[in-house]
Amino acid sequence: MKLEKKPRLTAARDLRSINYKYYPIKDDKTHRFAVQGGRCYNCGRITDSYCDKCSKWICENHLVKGREEGECFCLDCKDSSLV
Repeated sequence: MKLEKKPRLTAARDLRSINYKYYPIKDDKTHRFAVQGGRCYNCGRITDSYCDKCSKWICENHLVKGREEGECFCLDCKDSSLV
């Protein structure tokens, strides 16, 4: 009789409630540095950027930069924020 394999505790799981964006550390080939993030409201990609006005998670493709440095907005809020 074959025993059923149990998943390891370190195995990756897609919980969709907690997401992490992984970045490489200097002089390292693997992406080990994890930053807590979320999924883009438009396409579902994992990202660590969010809209400064409505606080939706946004990826680089759906991001609009504001006038000040570090300011970013989603496509829905871009017209009202840049006026």
